[in-house]
Formats: sequence, structure tokens, C-alpha cells
Amino acid sequence: MTQPDDGYVPHDPPNPTGQYPSGQYPTGPQPTGQYPTGQYPSGQLQPHVPQGQAQYQYGPPQQYGYAPPPPKNDLGVWSLVTGILSWILCPLVLGIVAVATGNASRKAIRAGLANNSGAATAGLILGWINIALVGAAVVVWVGIVIVGLLGAALTVSQT
Repeated sequence: MTQPDDGYVPHDPPNPTGQYPSGQYPTGPQPTGQYPTGQYPSGQLQPHVPQGQAQYQYGPPQQYGYAPPPPKNDLGVWSLVTGILSWILCPLVLGIVAVATGNASRKAIRAGLANNSGAATAGLILGWINIALVGAAVVVWVGIVIVGLLGAALTVSQT
């Protein structure tokens, strides 16, 4: 692989006029650190690309590193929010909503469509605890009513 050099050595600086013998360009970086227009560092010519167009030959370059996580599922967040609100407002209704949205969110997590299993599980637990407490309160209230009615019936029958 020989080239006619016309007395030119690639590592010699250009002559004072800035011209190279036989119109050759140097293959290394220029004093500004740039390569001559139209050449790669190896000296090969670059293909002409019109200005404003990307020069992707096979699509955009690949992104390396970690794959982006799947989007968070809003159902998990709603499960957590309704589970917390069920302690303040409308315990039975919001507790049921928290359990329903928590189960739907866990199904989406198993399918790989979501990544917030912690919020879904917390909402599910809060909802079930609240439903259990409401159920226990209803049982206690019914028990108190029965004891009160029995007590009233016994006092009336003794008189």
C-alpha cells in the first residue's frame, strides 16, 4: 500500500503557504484538533449527507445500560390512597375499593405491566384490616343491641 508522496511526509507540518504537495490532505488532526472536511481519521472520504438530515444507516443508535423500568401502575397508588383514606372517610366502601384496586394492581404486576408492588400490597393490607375492623364493629354493635334488648325484656317480665 504505497502512495506517491511527492516529498511529503504525513508528520511534517504544512509549508508556510498552508498548501500540501499534489493537493493531498494530511490524515492526522490539524492544529485546531479537527480533521479536514470530508475525511475520517483513517483518511477515507465521508459520504455526502445533506445538511439537516441524520446519517443513520440502520436506524438510530442503540441505547446501552439498564433497560427502562416498566411504567408504574396507577392502580397500586390508588389502592394505597384509598386504603389510607378508608381510615378517615367511609371505612367500609373505601376499604372494599382498596382491596379491589390492590388485587387488580397485583395482577398487573404479575403480568409485568407495573413495578409498584409495595404500594399495591400496602393498600391491600390497609383495606383488609379496615374491612375486618368494620366487620368486628358491626358484630360488637349487634351484640350490644341484643344484650340491651334481652336486658330490657327481662326487666319488663320481672315487673
